Amino acid sequence: MVSRIRNHPAAFSESYSERRVNSIYFDTPGFMNLVDATEGIGERSKIRLRWYGPLARIPGVTVEWKRKRSNVSWKVSESLPGFSRTFEECFWADIREELMTNVQPELIARLATNFVPVVMVSYLRRYFETLDESIRVTVDSDISAYSQTITAGPTLRFPIAIAPLTILELKASVQNAEAVRRVSKDLPMSIGRSSKYAVAAEAALLY
Repeated sequence: MVSRIRNHPAAFSESYSERRVNSIYFDTPGFMNLVDATEGIGERSKIRLRWYGPLARIPGVTVEWKRKRSNVSWKVSESLPGFSRTFEECFWADIREELMTNVQPELIARLATNFVPVVMVSYLRRYFETLDESIRVTVDSDISAYSQTITAGPTLRFPIAIAPLTILELKASVQNAEAVRRVSKDLPMSIGRSSKYAVAAEAALLY
């Protein structure tokens, strides 16, 4: 897959070093974010904490409210570099209190109704972009997931069995939508919806 990207007519080059991406996803008490994702609702969203590097240590997080309307997505995010913990030092109640104290009002309002911990997802990500930086490609592999539904804080004690999966995603501004369609024709991918959260969360709730 990577060789196909490198040899693509759009002249993609690697724009950032490969790194591990880790996220903890939260939902409403009724798991409405999951329902919206699995049913393909046109307008949907999700809340997550994200950090990079070794999985078992959180060296500072970004709180993200990711939103999607049809094929257009955007997010509200805030970085909290002072939040640094090992899992043994973390409890959901403490994490919630710290976030509700330190993030912007728009995120506080969302966290207030979307703070049921569901899954932790971790994967390796590679980054590519065209010479003019108008189109980016990410390739996610080595995906693992862990249920967070019955614990007092983040844990790796409950791994979730998910099928091996590699996800390729094209990213660009709305104005470059037609260029994205042209580029996608020469990439080794099946076009469709793919939510790592939904895949892992469905498995976690059946755990």
